[in-house]
Amino acid sequence: MTSKCGMTQLKSDPCLYKNASGTLYILCYVDDLLLIGEDSAVKEMLKTINKEFKLKHTTFLSRDSSVTFLGRVITRIGNSCFQLSMANEYL
Repeated sequence: MTSKCGMTQLKSDPCLYKNASGTLYILCYVDDLLLIGEDSAVKEMLKTINKEFKLKHTTFLSRDSSVTFLGRVITRIGNSCFQLSMANEYL
């Protein structure tokens, strides 16, 4: 099933959605969203979501930086490789 914003829920994980071109994925857990994809696709989806919901945007994951999402540290290495680890407060 495709939503009105063009995202399709994956059968492999009901919390994961992708757009038709594969340039954007959204991981959704209750009220936490992680958008992964091309910068332009992410920015456009943030605009679309903001039209319908009050959204608190926290950060973009830039090259060689880290963010915490649901207790996991996500580190971007280079252009396309992500390393996942548990945040220290959960160890």
